[in-house]
Amino acid sequence: NGDATSTIYIITGIPGFHSNERVAGFHEIIDQHPNIEVVGSGPGNWERLGGMNLAETALKANDQVDLIFAVSDAMAQGAAQAVQEAGKDTMTLGLDGNPDTLKDIQAGVVTASLAVFPKEMGKIAMQNIKNYLDGEAIERRNETPLKIIDASNVGEYLN
Repeated sequence: NGDATSTIYIITGIPGFHSNERVAGFHEIIDQHPNIEVVGSGPGNWERLGGMNLAETALKANDQVDLIFAVSDAMAQGAAQAVQEAGKDTMTLGLDGNPDTLKDIQAGVVTASLAVFPKEMGKIAMQNIKNYLDGEAIERRNETPLKIIDASNVGEYLN
């Protein structure tokens, strides 16, 4: 909706590099959209219970939360549980593409997950090690692909 403001609550991991990078990447996109407002954030400590507790607090503190973005699937699953218990229609988005989260997506509990591909990460890491040992330059930063998995394509990833 062009003029309406969408509200997002962000559940981070334990403060540190990994969590910070995921949040920064998310902000790179949403900050380009003035109609998206982050209404709060907090650390869920990479745990389902942490995600659930923060989501409960966010849903009580805000009249409307359109999306809860958690930087891990476990925290998104906890947030989804809180959303269900509150009777809200808030979307939940996780990050990892874990198999149990994919089942929750198929069941309509979690909205989506940004899947990462550890096998691809491993290939890139090994190539960088080889390049380093061969005296070649290595990239300071390597980006790996992400795939949005939601109800429309989750079946492709459950096999």
